[in-house]
Parts: sequence; C-alpha cells; structure tokens
Amino acid sequence: YDVVIGSNNLDELAAELAGMGSGPIALLSDWNVAPLHPDKLLSAVAATGRELLQVTLPAGEERKGIGPVLEATDQLLEAGWRRDGVVLALGGGVLGDMAGLVAALCLRGLPFVQVPTTVLAMVDSCVGGKVGVNHRSGKNLLGAFHQPTLVWVDLSLLDTLPDRYWRAGLAEVGKTALIGDEVLLELLETKPSALLERDPVVMAEVVRRCTAFKAQVVVADERESGARRILNFGHTVAHGLETALGFGHLLHGEAVAVGMVAALEIGHVLGWTERPLIDRLRS
Repeated sequence: YDVVIGSNNLDELAAELAGMGSGPIALLSDWNVAPLHPDKLLSAVAATGRELLQVTLPAGEERKGIGPVLEATDQLLEAGWRRDGVVLALGGGVLGDMAGLVAALCLRGLPFVQVPTTVLAMVDSCVGGKVGVNHRSGKNLLGAFHQPTLVWVDLSLLDTLPDRYWRAGLAEVGKTALIGDEVLLELLETKPSALLERDPVVMAEVVRRCTAFKAQVVVADERESGARRILNFGHTVAHGLETALGFGHLLHGEAVAVGMVAALEIGHVLGWTERPLIDRLRS
C-alpha cells in the first residue's frame, strides 16, 4: 500500500477515498484528537459524497482495551455497515491500534486508512498492520495482523503535539536508526536541534527513512515469524515496564528508550555489545 508523506495535504485525500469502494466512511478518533483536527478531514470525506459516521474512542494507553473496540464495532454494525465501507483512523499509535482492530473485526475485515497525528505513529505504528489492545496480562495481547489500505501522513498535524510526546516518538526513530539505518543514526547525532525544533524538512526525511526501512522488513516477514522480530528491539523490557508500572505511567516511546539501553547493557554483559555503541545510544 502507499504511504503518502506531505504537509497540509488532507484536502488531497478525497481523491484517494473516492477510489475505495462506494460505502460509508467511519472516522474514528479519540477525545484528545477529535477536537483538534477534524475540519479538513471532514471536508475530504464530504467531497466523496458518502455517508459519514464519527466514532470517538477514549485516549491513553491505560484505556487501550477490548471494551472501547467492541463498542465501536457495535456502532458500525448498528449503522448497517457494509464491506465497501472504509474505516478512517485519525490519531496516534493507541488510536491507530484500536481503530485497526475495529476494521479487522467488523465483517471479517474492512479497508482502513491510517492518518497518524503523532511522531511515534508516523515513524512506526501506522505501517506494518499490527493492530491490537492491551490485556491485564500484558501489552498488545489481543489483536490481529490487518494491513491498512493507505497511510496518509500530514506533518502539519504534529503542530499541536505536546513536547513530551514529540520526544517520546523520537525514541522509535532511534530504534530504527540502531537496527538498520546508519544514515538516520548520523542524522540524529548531527541535527538534534533541528529535530527538537520540529524542522519540517528534517522530519519529512526522518519519516521517509523510518517508513522505508520498516516496509522492507514487513514485506519480508509480515507476521513476525522471523526477521520482523528485529523491530522489537528495546520492546521486551519496555513492555515489561509498561505492564508492571501500569499502562499510561510511561509513554510507549519513553519505555522503548529505556528498553533499548537495557538491551545493549545486557548485550555488553554477555560480551556481544561494545561500550561505544551503548554510549552513542545514551547520547
């Protein structure tokens, strides 16, 4: 599927939606994002002339459970949903995971479009088709592999993102750089101010490089039977921290940052990882 990266480009999404069946469109967002960004997206849907159903899901990792997903599927099915309908996911990684699971469950699979609104979602979670929710036993234990039909990145949606979420999202950029993109790693090291100051040109390149690398891995191993496991670098400790501390205490990117350092420190103890690499990651 295509991943389109631009800025202030939501108006152009109408033409893409028009080519995705003729049924209704469900706009799924959360209570943080819904008040901020809907106007241009609603205009794009209106331009298709198709019926619109708006569904608002709860925000936050601590509320990423099966309950809200089933409530959303109820709304779609009670509205008489059809397989030529489209699910449009507007939000960060949590919303994208929940909306994707709604699309996977309804009628055994609906087409859905990811419109990410956070750094973490743009550089990682919007691509790859992993959709799911947390269970009391651990993170992301209920879910499916359900690939989006289209990923539409509008960098201007990041303008309202709080600084803590911006920095947390950059941790996933660091993950991609460490596991497979030396050029990206050097960019992180040489242009930290540009990244923290949200330079749109630099961010466009960061999103492009992260997307290209992840797409390459996912195409080779869609269902994580082998090579795709590399994308979980740092996530073993991260998921343990998120579960043990209670979902929502740490942002996912923050937990991944800790988890990557922990993984390399473990590697160093085992004699696999050289200290200079750990120092680069910490920096």
